[in-house]
Amino acid sequence: MRNKENEVNLVERQGIWYEINSQEGFTGVAETYYGNGQLQNKIDMKAGLYDGLYEFYYPNGQLAQKINMKANLRDGLSEEYYEDGGVKEKANYKADVLNETLESDMRVGSKLGRIVKFFFIAVLIYFGLIILAEVFVGRSLSLWLIVTPAVFIWKILYSLGIIG
Repeated sequence: MRNKENEVNLVERQGIWYEINSQEGFTGVAETYYGNGQLQNKIDMKAGLYDGLYEFYYPNGQLAQKINMKANLRDGLSEEYYEDGGVKEKANYKADVLNETLESDMRVGSKLGRIVKFFFIAVLIYFGLIILAEVFVGRSLSLWLIVTPAVFIWKILYSLGIIG
């Protein structure tokens, strides 16, 4: 890791961070900086592992992520922000496993927003095909286009035990 003066003051050996020429894992707050001198990361460490608050910043200084860590694993509240400061996601983790999503943004640029947009477009195209099939081929094909996916979805939901 590099400090504000671009000097390397911590080195990683087998997943543990040490001060240079030290045999004990680093305990304290480590910081890294962008080339413009702006804070990039601020990390609480204990015995060379991320343990406590881990903060990431955008190059403009805006907070990007704030993660509670325990022995290098997400543990507790994790928050992610857009560059304009808007909340992207808030979630709770235990031993790096997602327990609960508390808040999630649906902006088109977000991962979830892109999935929703893709699904919406796919549904529009699908129903457009049904209408075209009904107009040009006849009811038998349009009925097949409706029933086949419905049976497939029913089989999936049944196998997962969602419906009986």
